[in-house]
Amino acid sequence: MPTSTKTQSSSKQILLPFGEYLPLEKEFPWLRIIFPEAGNYEIENQLTLLPYTLKKDYAYNPKKNFSIESIQMINSPELILQNLADEKELEQRNFLGLICYEAMYTNLVWDFFRQHKDIDFIINSTNDSWFGNYLENYQHDSVVKLRGVEFGRYFIRATLNGVTTSYNHLGEEIIPPSIIDAKTFRLVDAKVLKEKTFYAEYGSILTWIMSFLLLVLQYSTSKKSRRV
Repeated sequence: MPTSTKTQSSSKQILLPFGEYLPLEKEFPWLRIIFPEAGNYEIENQLTLLPYTLKKDYAYNPKKNFSIESIQMINSPELILQNLADEKELEQRNFLGLICYEAMYTNLVWDFFRQHKDIDFIINSTNDSWFGNYLENYQHDSVVKLRGVEFGRYFIRATLNGVTTSYNHLGEEIIPPSIIDAKTFRLVDAKVLKEKTFYAEYGSILTWIMSFLLLVLQYSTSKKSRRV
């Protein structure tokens, strides 16, 4: 149930080349003459979380049914205003909002978790209409859900003409995915988790260690073969 009318915005950290910015435009301004329709957005200079409020007595219950009243509130702002909880009953929390294909960048998400210690869950809003009704929509969904597993958080996807669904911290789907190009909505009760995963703590250190060991193994193997 909605508990507050406070709002805050967050901008993209990684822009889409040509669609949202023109590569090398600062070095070669004349490129704008060749690509006049290229976007001209700028990235946000800080890693901003999005706030929300939660009742202090909130208890996670994935098996409960959402009430008809809660569902009706989705398209009824006047009902939301009538049912706001008292400020004394609320506590402010934060979630990480990732826009479009930003969720594919593990290092970006890791930067957020290193800077902020109070991320409750992750929401990925995206417009996948440029994929069309094709396999890429499902590939996009399959890749970005790994961010929830890596950082031990529930991962919620809200898409325009894409796969709208949600996953728990183990990568398990907790609600049925939407049909591509369908007008629908999904309700999900996301569990707030605070535990820090190994990946959130150390990042890709295991990958670097394994890469180094493979190089050492390759070097020693090639050296032995030369002797023979």
